[in-house]
Parts: sequence; C-alpha cells; structure tokens
Amino acid sequence: MKVVLAYKFVYPSLSYGGIYQGRYLLGTSLCRPCISKGIVKVANEENAQYIAHGATGKGNDQIRFELSCVSLNSTIKCITPWRMSSFYNRFQGRLDLIEYAKTNGFKVGATPDKPYSTDANIMHISFESGVLEDPLHPPIDDIFESGVLEDPLHPPIDDMYLMTANPSEWPNEAEDIKITFEKGLPKAVENLYTKVKVEKPVEILQYLNKLGGKHGIGRIDIVEDRYIGMKSRGVYETPGATILWTAIRDLELLCLDREVNKIRAKLAQEFAEKVYYGLWYSPECDYMRACLKLSQTLVNGFVIIRLFKGNAFIRGRKAVNSLYDQQLVSMDIQGDFTPSNADGFIKTSAIRLTAFNNIYKQTIIGIILALFICMGYAFRSLRYTFWRLALALIACIIIYYFYRVFNAYYKKMNKIHNQFGIYYMNANLNNRFGEQSISESMARNTSHDRRQTQSQAQPQQQQQEMQSSDLFHIINNYELFNTIFNHNPNASHFLPTNGLINYRNYTTDRQSTHTTRGGHNYPPPTPPPSYEHIIQMNGLPNYHDAIQQQQSQSKVIS
Repeated sequence: MKVVLAYKFVYPSLSYGGIYQGRYLLGTSLCRPCISKGIVKVANEENAQYIAHGATGKGNDQIRFELSCVSLNSTIKCITPWRMSSFYNRFQGRLDLIEYAKTNGFKVGATPDKPYSTDANIMHISFESGVLEDPLHPPIDDIFESGVLEDPLHPPIDDMYLMTANPSEWPNEAEDIKITFEKGLPKAVENLYTKVKVEKPVEILQYLNKLGGKHGIGRIDIVEDRYIGMKSRGVYETPGATILWTAIRDLELLCLDREVNKIRAKLAQEFAEKVYYGLWYSPECDYMRACLKLSQTLVNGFVIIRLFKGNAFIRGRKAVNSLYDQQLVSMDIQGDFTPSNADGFIKTSAIRLTAFNNIYKQTIIGIILALFICMGYAFRSLRYTFWRLALALIACIIIYYFYRVFNAYYKKMNKIHNQFGIYYMNANLNNRFGEQSISESMARNTSHDRRQTQSQAQPQQQQQEMQSSDLFHIINNYELFNTIFNHNPNASHFLPTNGLINYRNYTTDRQSTHTTRGGHNYPPPTPPPSYEHIIQMNGLPNYHDAIQQQQSQSKVIS
C-alpha cells in the first residue's frame, strides 16, 4: 500500500498542484481513499458486509472513509462507534479512552501529558487535539529561542516533532539535490554532494523526508476549515512533499503556457477541496484529474534545489519542452522582437483604463452636483434667504474650483505642445515614423529655447510672417526632423508634400559643422537661418506662391 499511496495518490496530487487553503498538502486527505481502497478489497475477498473505523464525529475522516467505501462498494455498511450514543455518553473524549486503554492493558501512544491525535504515513505526520486545541499554545519549546516570550499558562510540548529537526539542530552546511521529473511525476533524486541517487517511488519520498527533515523543511502550524463547518488547528510535518511541491511548481513555469498554467492553478484549487472533502472517487474528481494530468504532459526536465535552514531554494532548472527563449528575452540581443510593436499593445491595453477614469471623473462631478441639489431641496423650507444664498455661494465656489483645475490642465497640455513647435505635425509623425519615438525626440530638443530667443531678435514684420506660416513650425523643430530622417529612411516621402525637397541636403551640410561629444550631435553655435535664406536654399517660392494663389481664389469665391 505504500507504493500505491506514493505513486497513485501523493505524486499525482503534488503534480496537479493539490494544496488546501494555500498551505496544507493533503497528507491525511490522500491517505484515506488509499486506505479505503485496501479495506474494500479485503472486504470483497472475505465477503464481509461491514467495516468499522474509529474516526470521531467532529472530524473529516468519518466523511472521507465512508464516502470512499460507498463509491467503491455501495453494499458495504460502516460501523462508527463515535456516533453511537452508548459509546460517546460513556467516553467523553480522548482522556477517557486513554484511561480505559490503560486499565485494560492496551498500549497506545497517547498519554495524559500528550493527548494529541497523530496520523502518520510516508508523506507526513499530523498533530491535532489535546493542548493544541488552544491556538495560542506553542507546539515546541524551541519557539522561545526565536524571541517569543514564555507563557507560564501555556507550557510548550517537549519533543513533539518526529520528522523534522528543531531550529537549534539545523546543520550549517547546505545540500544541493537534483530532482528529475517525467510528465510531472518525480522519477529520480540525486544528491549532488554525496552522489546518492534513488529512483523508486517510495524510496524517493523516504529519502527526501530524511534530507528535508534534517534541514527542518515542511513544518507548518495552521488553522483550517473542516468540511463540516468548524475550524481546527493542525500541526504538520511534510518535508519530502514540500521539496517536491517547490520543484514541480518551478519546472511548470518553464514548460507550461501562461494561460494553461492559470487554468491548472484554478482547477487545482477545486481539486484540493474535493480531495479534502473525501470525494476522491467522485465523477467531478475523475474529470479534474484527467484535465490536470493532461496539463503535465510537457513537464519534463530537472530542478536543482538547495536545502538549508528550513528552506528549499531553487538553484537552476532545465526542461526538455522548455518555452523559454533566451535570445528573445535577452536585454543585449534584439532578436525577432520589434520594440515599436509595444506602442499599439500599450495603447490598446490602456483603452479600458482611460474609459474608466473618464467615467469615474464624470461620476464624481455628478455626485457632487446631486449632493448640492439634495442640499438645496433640504433647505427649501428655510425662512431666511441668507442660508439659500450661502448654499448657492458654496456651490458656485466648488464649480469654479473644478473649472480652474480642468482649465489649468488644458493650458499645461497646450503649453507642452506649443514649446516644441508641433502644432500640425504630431499626429502625422506618430503615424508615419513609428520607429522613432516622437516623445524621445522632443526630450532631446534642449536647444529650442535658445533658438526661440534668437528668433525674437529679428524684425517685427519678419517674425510675424514666420510665425504665421506652417513652415515655421516645421523648421523650428529641425532637430526633431534631423533625428527622424537619420533613423527612418522612409521618411523622405514626407518632404514633397511640405515643399521640403532640399531639406535633407541642407541639414546634412549643417551636420558637418556640428561638434560631436559622447557620440551625440549638438547644434552649431550659429543662429538658425533666416526665413528668406531657407526659401532660397530649399526652392520654396512655388510653395509660397501656391499659398498666396489659394488665398486669392478663396477671396474671389467669397
């Protein structure tokens, strides 16, 4: 039965991710259907009609045993002494049973000093009942060595733990082990220091229990919710299964698709609850096991774990069916990933956030307005006009405050656009030159303020003429164009549409006079070219004449 428990119950549950309420690895819950299977097998061989168990009337085991037996053989009936009135009226609890066993010469492990209930198998050992029913009672004396003050009303239990060493006994040397998995099930364990290697199912679990117990791994003290509704405290030692759990979860992240792993995790939570409730042989549990088993098909590889001071640290992993692409994820090699593709992804992902924020703001404003309407309605019966005027004044102040906030935001955004001279170009540039971020180009335009100051020193008439033209806003941000044309050769199609046929040649000549520092080009100390000079150098008279002709035609039509 040990082989059956390890290979048919423990390992599949660990592989599927069965863990109850995030902490309990189901050591007792998995053992009950395994025991029931063996009992029913013997009962069928002996043609027995009854089986008996000693599970209490308040615990989960009575449900697990009887549901499992009924599922395997519906004709077998269960005898349950703890639910018979003649029994529980005579024996109120474990202390009465311990005294009865002592009087009649039965040897039992429990004593009046240690009346807690234990359940041990090759996976774990559990401690419940007795002094542990007080959730404040510490289970061991070593807890006081960790800085917790001793409580004379709650003396510690000496030497309660049987599978894991106390913190004061943990070795100062770490041990590295290599665990190999095939379809999510452990196939071999190798100690990388002692070179010991085990491959049989029961031996793997026993060896990991020994190593993990030496380093204090897998010891937990929890409060859990029983199936019948009440809460109970349990202290568990599960060293080997804890190591396997840590290893398989890490290897899954290397082998499983993200969405498959998410579904597996959700299904594993439901699976753990069904197992805890004693429904291992139920149709829903069969269905979930089939799905979870399919998810482990590609989980093949090994994990290296370091055992040290109560922890199991992942040191490395390798999978046969790994989905990890080192070149794709590398920060030093671009590979097949195109960074500019993230722009559309981010904008699409932000749609719902933008919509929510807009609705949220509108809702807040609506709530405030509704509040003032309600206040006005509440004060409608006031005899004094003063209160009505005061209420109206408060409403006006708040509305004006919101107006100032939104107006300041609008002006700030408008100023950001104005200072970089992209009134008419921002949307076009983002669409046409996606490979070069416009925001990054604007951030590097540190010389804009200097050029703007120099342009203000020109004659008044020429300044007005330049600022009134679209061309001024285009040329004014010439560093932005310089960056775009250098990084995007396809940007040349933008030149003829704006009359900038020779603009690239002009900027190339000016770049030859730039000074280079730290790999970056800086604008020359000379002021920007005049408006007339730009028209002469770039052959723009036709552009200017076309604008004037269009304006004159508009006047004639009007």
